[in-house]
Amino acid sequence: AAADAARAEDALMRDALRAESAALGAAMSDLGATTSGRMLELFDDIRALRHDFESFKRASETQISLLRKAVDKAGDGAQALFEEVGKQRDDAVGAHHALVTRALEEEKDQWRADIDVQARALREDLEAYKLGVNAKMRDAWDAIRAAGRKF
Repeated sequence: AAADAARAEDALMRDALRAESAALGAAMSDLGATTSGRMLELFDDIRALRHDFESFKRASETQISLLRKAVDKAGDGAQALFEEVGKQRDDAVGAHHALVTRALEEEKDQWRADIDVQARALREDLEAYKLGVNAKMRDAWDAIRAAGRKF
């Protein structure tokens, strides 16, 4: 009886262990399927991320290329603008220089004309003075001659 009871208890224990083992096996199988599925999902996500990254990379390279072209074009335009501004500035400086030079020449000509007028006036005054001195000298010589005749 004790052996039968031990056998019955052993059989119950074995059935319980078999049920637990089956449940554990099912759980492990489910976990394996879940893990495999999850890994497949991760690989799909990684593949999608790689695809998105490659698309982003191509779009970025295209945009960078367009920006480089725009910068080069703008640089060429800026260079042309700098050349034009430099030319206009040189033209303006040249025109200003010509204007100042012309004004200086006109002022020199005016000074020369003024000096000539003043020199003529001085010559006329000098000639008038010489004529006056000569007339007084003649008068003086005439007076000396007249006084000499009286004596």
